[in-house]
Amino acid sequence: MHEIVVVKQVLGIAIEHAEVNNAKKVAKIYLSIGELRDYIDEWVQRYFDHISKGTIAEGAEIILKKVPAFSACDCGALTKIDRNNMYDLVCSKCGSSKLHINSGLEFLITGVEVID
Repeated sequence: MHEIVVVKQVLGIAIEHAEVNNAKKVAKIYLSIGELRDYIDEWVQRYFDHISKGTIAEGAEIILKKVPAFSACDCGALTKIDRNNMYDLVCSKCGSSKLHINSGLEFLITGVEVID
């Protein structure tokens, strides 16, 4: 259910983008979502369909791109994060457990396709 909060924000941004560009319709919204986010793709579209009714974004398609999750080590190595084993992370190069999430937490609107 937490998807609805961010989907409302996405809808507002898409409508604002369309209005500023004098567009009549929002056709597609492109999102990049990190693998570590707990958003379920199907629910993002469902909630969007529900809350966009009666707006210029009604019927718009949400295009999702998953961003892989990696951790960074002070030694400079990047290690792929296994979401199912996040608490036992060690650097793939030096074995250190002092890692920082480098990617995988993103939630970005990367594009809005509108119709004039």
